[in-house]
Amino acid sequence: MTARPARPTSTGRLTRRAPFRFGIAGAAAALACSRSDARSDAEAAPSPSIAILARRMGTFEWMPTNSGPKGCPMQMIDGDFLFPRGGATYIPEALVHRGWGREGSLHVVGDARKPAPDSLGILFFSLLDDQLYQGAFALPRDSIARLLRDGYASVERPGRRGAYEMLVVGVTPGGGVAVWANGQERQTERFFGRARPVNPDWHAVMRAPRTVDRAAFVRESLTDAAELDPTVRAMEALRPGADRWAGFRTRYRWRPAFEGLGTPRTLERVEFANGERETIALPFDAEVVRAGRPAPSLVPFVDPRTNTYHRVRLDDDDEAAAAFRQLAAASAPVELVFTGAGGRGGAPMTVALRAASATVPLRKVTFE
Repeated sequence: MTARPARPTSTGRLTRRAPFRFGIAGAAAALACSRSDARSDAEAAPSPSIAILARRMGTFEWMPTNSGPKGCPMQMIDGDFLFPRGGATYIPEALVHRGWGREGSLHVVGDARKPAPDSLGILFFSLLDDQLYQGAFALPRDSIARLLRDGYASVERPGRRGAYEMLVVGVTPGGGVAVWANGQERQTERFFGRARPVNPDWHAVMRAPRTVDRAAFVRESLTDAAELDPTVRAMEALRPGADRWAGFRTRYRWRPAFEGLGTPRTLERVEFANGERETIALPFDAEVVRAGRPAPSLVPFVDPRTNTYHRVRLDDDDEAAAAFRQLAAASAPVELVFTGAGGRGGAPMTVALRAASATVPLRKVTFE
């Protein structure tokens, strides 16, 4: 076996590498970067007392964490959220590939209350394309602060508000970088950008002995990752770039339909291909349909006829996105149709997209 460089763990803080550290100096570089195409948030305001307190304090309780797409091992090496009046909080260093948008390592250190960041500096390594990426980005601070201050209207607890408690930084092969605000019922994207490929001293950045062969390290690391996550081999063959995840951000006018099943009261913590997550009350009202949502990856719901809990996973985000693109030109919203099997053997239901007279079955689906 080839000797390996020491890897960051998910607990404790590691010593920084000064030549590659963004730190406070990264703020200047961030100001030169293009702004994100962040979306405004249309949430109703919380109770005045909470809003006034948050404005007076200018700080919020949140923690930073990391994320990487399933099947795409990404080494977070160095990263900081930078604050507008100085200071920063670091993003944990770890090998991440739990799923796009799924939170990873948490380090419970430092102040619980922090300002909303206005920029991000990051350095990471993609094992799939054997490439280091570096980026410094201006973030939509006002939008992030609004989410941290106001939270969201809870669907699971009517009449109450939920809080965004984490800011998640996700990185992809090809240099994609996303930031989400994360709460129990909702995860909302606030930024998507592109880091640039860089070629500093790989051994120094990865803290690897000079005797470590880079190609062997990448090959063996991918083999190790594939033992725990078989989708790594599929992604090796696909060799996706950042455009793949950028495409998943497209929003479509769609609504669910249930045939041979009862209509649920909610879709519980739906996961979307762009890394967002949301609990949505049914039926979708006109505003929800008009605003659109990305293609879903996981749709959990309870069939009220049988009180059966279903988790319907669309296993191939590319298949689902292609089907949505195919039907998106229809004047009416696309329907995501769940059809019960009527007690027959095999899968408990089938899933398809339907618009006007066109229907596209989704073949790669798992029922959990």
